[in-house]
Order: sequence, then C-alpha cells, then structure tokens
Amino acid sequence: TIRLTIDLDPALREGMEVGPSLAVNGTCLTVETEQPGRLTVTLMPHTYHLTTFKDLPVGDLVN
Repeated sequence: TIRLTIDLDPALREGMEVGPSLAVNGTCLTVETEQPGRLTVTLMPHTYHLTTFKDLPVGDLVN
C-alpha cells in the first residue's frame, strides 16, 4: 500500500475523522489517520498506477 499525507487547511478540517471517505483529485480515499492539520490516506497500488497520484511531486496541491 501507499500512504499519502495531506496537509489540510484548518477551514476544511471541521468534521474530518478517521473512517469516512474523502475525494482527492477525483479519487475516493478513506481517511486512515487524522492529526491537527493533516490527514493520511492509503492508496492501493492498482489505484496509484491508474490515477494521477503517481505523477504528483511531494508538496504538490490536490483538490
């Protein structure tokens, strides 16, 4: 598996918790861990290779 950590704007963080899904760059991902201002999601290798995540440099913006 591949872990993706996302720094999150505090205004968007309200209501985020471990378990629910979150759409990131058009891909539905499950929140695995939540820390102040940061979420971690897990991508399966198949998802990673079929999406744009494989092309993202560290620190790039996602929507």
